[in-house]
Amino acid sequence: MAEIKKNAKKAADEAVDATKKAAKTTKKAAGKTADAVEKAADKTAAATKKAAGKTADAVEKAADKTVDATKDLTAEARDDVKKANVFGLGALGAGVLALIFSVFNHYVYAKGVVPALGVQVREGGVNAWHGWALVGSLLVLAAVIVLVAAVFFDEVIPAGPWNLVAATLAGVGTLILIIRGLTLKESVDFGGILEENIGIGWSGWALIVAGLATTVLAALAAQGKGAKAKRKKAKR
Repeated sequence: MAEIKKNAKKAADEAVDATKKAAKTTKKAAGKTADAVEKAADKTAAATKKAAGKTADAVEKAADKTVDATKDLTAEARDDVKKANVFGLGALGAGVLALIFSVFNHYVYAKGVVPALGVQVREGGVNAWHGWALVGSLLVLAAVIVLVAAVFFDEVIPAGPWNLVAATLAGVGTLILIIRGLTLKESVDFGGILEENIGIGWSGWALIVAGLATTVLAALAAQGKGAKAKRKKAKR
């Protein structure tokens, strides 16, 4: 009986020892697993942090480039608009001056002299609204109207090369006025005045200069508007 108790106690002790060993082994394995998981988590966190940092840097650089490009486009567009407005206003002012000069009776002016006596007996002239010079004056007037619309009502009128239209009208009108001024003496009766004393007067030359200025300035304004349109397309 004593032997049986002894063997049972021994078996129980062995079972306890085995359980303790198994517990230690399990604890050790769990510790290793936890360490491995922790290391893997640290590596993953480090890799994620590194990737996030690179992504943030790339986004920041892209944003900086976008901002710089936008600033450049905005500055260039502002310069284009400013130039277009300045040239447009200049063309409009020159056109108004051309219309003012066109009404003076010195577009073509004549002085009559009696050849035998060398005495001046008559002088006079006509304005630019005479004969087919009227066509040139009307074209300049049309250019001024178009410039008014292009400068002051740019956001209201349909999009179009209005400054270029104004430059064309003013250019053709001025060309007609030049030709008519140089040939008017051939078709107008100045009452017996000698032809060599007939020519373009001071208001005629002022009209021609103003018409040419209108043409050039309107063309420059058209160039500025075209650059602005290209900036908008590039921005899109």
